[in-house]
Amino acid sequence: MSYNEREKAIRRRICDFVVANYEKLDDKDLVMGELPWNFKCHLNSVQKVLEKKAEGVWSCVAIDLQGNPIVHFINRLKGREVSG
Repeated sequence: MSYNEREKAIRRRICDFVVANYEKLDDKDLVMGELPWNFKCHLNSVQKVLEKKAEGVWSCVAIDLQGNPIVHFINRLKGREVSG
């Protein structure tokens, strides 16, 4: 098995596990917040909590259109998830 085949198989197993074991967020509850595009979503989310602009930090796994898993951190504010 080549490196690319092995990598694709691992990514597929991760995605299958995520879909089977994690609760999917409802798109209606997701709000786009500030998006600084600095690739520091965890630090950004923690900062919002420290500034009292969010209630907590959620770790999420998104799956892009090519089937690649992406770890992302979002905030919760007044019962809604806020991406940022």
